[in-house]
Amino acid sequence: MSEIVSCYAGKAERYARFRWGYAPAAISQIIEIAGLKPGDAVADIGAGPGTLSQWLLAHGLQVWAVEPDGGMRRLAEAVLGDNINFRSVDAAAEATTLPSASQRLITIGRALHWFAPEPALCEFNRILQPDGWLAVLAVRCTDAALEAAVKGLATESNGCDLSHGKRSRPTVARDFYLRRAGQVEFRVPALQQERWPDFIGRLSTFSGAPDPDGPGFTLLEQAARPVFERFAIDGMLTIPVETQVWMGHLVDGGYRASCLGGSDQ
Repeated sequence: MSEIVSCYAGKAERYARFRWGYAPAAISQIIEIAGLKPGDAVADIGAGPGTLSQWLLAHGLQVWAVEPDGGMRRLAEAVLGDNINFRSVDAAAEATTLPSASQRLITIGRALHWFAPEPALCEFNRILQPDGWLAVLAVRCTDAALEAAVKGLATESNGCDLSHGKRSRPTVARDFYLRRAGQVEFRVPALQQERWPDFIGRLSTFSGAPDPDGPGFTLLEQAARPVFERFAIDGMLTIPVETQVWMGHLVDGGYRASCLGGSDQ
């Protein structure tokens, strides 16, 4: 998991400030589908600065925020640490240190691509209760032209390090983790508004992006400014987004047997 730490080192405060949040209605729907009640245990894995954990806590759930990056974890602790239902866990997805069969729900927001798939699936099977749920969340722009223009900024000539960014990770289908039977998918639309400092601030939080005090940041600013001006109106960019959720029960079978060192019970 050191790769995650190196990619996001020093980005925690900007990440918390500029990254889009999840639609509260999406969190409510996850909880309803999973049949959770206040006091139930949730493992928010790859919790970052607590963007998703805060909404889970608002529903009275006990949240174990598992995060290997020290800066991200400390920021979550500073914001959420006074909540008696919040637990900060210095660990990785593949070895959470949580008790076996202790969680009713696992949530993963914007982090699944960083996990080593087979060890992570084994660990999820270990900590999740037999009837528990896994929910994977993302927040994405639904304006195809704007999304393509922003993605086009992620080049080495614009100061980005593509060898350690999200695009360097292999794509793993959600069916690797979720049984096809009983899968649920839904989307909650919203609007995000950004002025130039918000727009370039969000770009600077991407895993392969240069830091504002780094030598490549001027290149990113120079490339990003025309994109902002193209889509903004009177200095304001209004972005249609949606919180996307995929959830279901875990694939187990041979994975559970191989992790636990015996036949599947």
